[in-house]
Amino acid sequence: MEVEGIQRSRSLGSKGKDVGGGVDKEVFFRADKIDFKSWDIQLEKHLSRGWEREREANAKMEEWEIDLGKLDIRHVIAHGTYGTVYRGAYDGQDVAVKILDWGEDCIATAAETAALRASFQQEVAVWHKLDHPNIPKFVGASMGTSNLKIPVKNASNDSHNSPPSRACCVVVEYVPGGTLKNFLIRNRRKKLAFKVVIQLALDLSKGLSYLHTKKIVHRDVKTENMLLDTHRTLKIADFGVARVEAQNPRDMTGETGTLGYMAPEVLDGKPYNRKCDVYSFGICLWEIYCCDMPYPNLSFADVSSAVVRQNLRPEIPRCCPSTLASVMRKCWDASPDKRPEMEEVVKLLYAIDTSKGGGMIPEDQSTGCFCFGTPRESGGSVDDGMGSSSSAKTPSLMRDFLRQAGGIAVVDGGLATELERHGADLNDPLWSAKCLLTSPHLIRTLHIEYLEAGADIIITASYQATIQGFEAKGYSTEESEALLRKSVEIAREARDVYYDRCTQCSSADSANGRILKRRPILVAASVGSYGAYLADGSEYSGDYGEAMTLGRLKDFHRRRVQVLAASGPDLLAFETVPNKLEAQAYAELLEEENMQLPAWFSFNSKDGINVVSGDSLLECASVAESCKKVVAVGINCTPPRFIHGLLTLITQVATKPIIVYPNSGESYDADRMMWVQNTGVSDEDFVSYVNKWCEVGASLVGGCCRTTPNTIRAIYRTLPNRSTSPPDL
Repeated sequence: MEVEGIQRSRSLGSKGKDVGGGVDKEVFFRADKIDFKSWDIQLEKHLSRGWEREREANAKMEEWEIDLGKLDIRHVIAHGTYGTVYRGAYDGQDVAVKILDWGEDCIATAAETAALRASFQQEVAVWHKLDHPNIPKFVGASMGTSNLKIPVKNASNDSHNSPPSRACCVVVEYVPGGTLKNFLIRNRRKKLAFKVVIQLALDLSKGLSYLHTKKIVHRDVKTENMLLDTHRTLKIADFGVARVEAQNPRDMTGETGTLGYMAPEVLDGKPYNRKCDVYSFGICLWEIYCCDMPYPNLSFADVSSAVVRQNLRPEIPRCCPSTLASVMRKCWDASPDKRPEMEEVVKLLYAIDTSKGGGMIPEDQSTGCFCFGTPRESGGSVDDGMGSSSSAKTPSLMRDFLRQAGGIAVVDGGLATELERHGADLNDPLWSAKCLLTSPHLIRTLHIEYLEAGADIIITASYQATIQGFEAKGYSTEESEALLRKSVEIAREARDVYYDRCTQCSSADSANGRILKRRPILVAASVGSYGAYLADGSEYSGDYGEAMTLGRLKDFHRRRVQVLAASGPDLLAFETVPNKLEAQAYAELLEEENMQLPAWFSFNSKDGINVVSGDSLLECASVAESCKKVVAVGINCTPPRFIHGLLTLITQVATKPIIVYPNSGESYDADRMMWVQNTGVSDEDFVSYVNKWCEVGASLVGGCCRTTPNTIRAIYRTLPNRSTSPPDL
């Protein structure tokens, strides 16, 4: 009999019991109404999932697979079309974590997802067997990361979300110095010292030569895919399109790589081999030397056509040494067979003599570092922006600058107190560094005001800027380091603006008190003491407690000094050093890091005899004098009335130039965190000391807290060497 409204049974039988209203009733089902096919599909899926779980549980882990329980993912550092790179830690080691999303957002097709997964496995297969100083160290990978914890943006530290179950991740050594591309952009004005050009080129060529010996073709060699560590060692990254070289070149075809770096045969869809990497290296070599973009005014289509059909290549500057230009031309030859092997390129680069310079001349030579490089025709080179210059080991660095300045150079004046006068609120542990976040334009304005007042050296707004201080405000390590770099960039931009004004100046500018004369100008990256970071006034006491050690101080300052040195200043200024221990930490740090960037040490005193901690000024000055990296030693943020006596002490042990830039003479109340008014001297009285300080031995003179552009202008005008103008540059 038929039953209206037939219900589906959970069993596979054809009849069951219907119990309702206390009456048992047999119910029959029509077989032709039951969807057995659907049941089969569901059962197969259920069984498949069970079998899959069993296979995963019994599967042997690959040798490169990692334990995800040891992986701590922190924050995003880069994005790609199908993946994201995070900063993290694995088993206590800093790592970069590349997570690939296989399209579970329903955008990627099944074929695209399969291709991406194959690409990932290919990248892992390439990377995990590599071991070379110019290749980031492979840590491990995972195929299927459903239990991977990824921080949720703008959420608490404990909040995480999981990637799609088919996502995969690869974990490699974290390389903190950023990309080669960004480094070249930062140095696009000053260019690089020739020895740095060759060092970077050698790193890249040695890495590629190693890959080629392993039969691996990178296929996307470009400066964006090269990373720099803290010692400026280059490492080749991103093996996403790398592959083992086919024995038959015809098996390797297809347009793979980045336009502008791609070899003609790749652009033209012809078979290719490892020589496509050699071509790309040639373009990178030009880019490293010039710190510029190849073909900046051409579209991608124009580049592709011109490279293949018109043999277009970047124009080699006339100042480029012929030995290096020859390497470029050989590498980007139109015929792959005529290009050298990377092993040969390494030998060619090693044979180049860098002792006589040869770096590219900056677009405006006058904006370069005048004291740390000799004239171009003498074989000198400009500062490299990473703490090295071709003549940085010369003991007369500061003396050369002073000679160009006429014997005595002018340092700028107070920054924080002037920022406050311009309306900035610095009631913050970051003090003047707060303006790097809130008012960078004010910092730039003040730098320019001091240059127009006659300053030959401007000091960056990084005195109280520390990675630890920014992190305490909630900024990431990368953001903190970027702010440190920003302090140097602002000062360098101010110098460029000043030079532009000098070019455009008129007699009216001189009449209104602005000093607009082209002259050597240095940017000094300020490094404040540990006490400055504490923001409790302890830089005026030097008392860090008995628990403070030399090692702890070095660890505190190390990364900050590395970042500042890599940002392109002309020298480092270790200011307001309150005790001998911190001076020793600075000196050892400079030696341990093999820092080629010059530095000065300036101490502070409150009794006119010792530094503020009570340590002997003679002993502290001796530390600076004995450090080969230090080119000047002196006093800052100390009342003017003490300077003469302190100078006579320093001259007993110092043979290096002496720098003095006192405060206005007002007293700083650490408890109230403010300067006590009406305890200082006027600009007129301050300036009356200057020539006496120079007679005793000072050769760099300026001002510190509570001094102003007017103070610096008065110093400039009172110096006898400024009665005649320096030659225009």
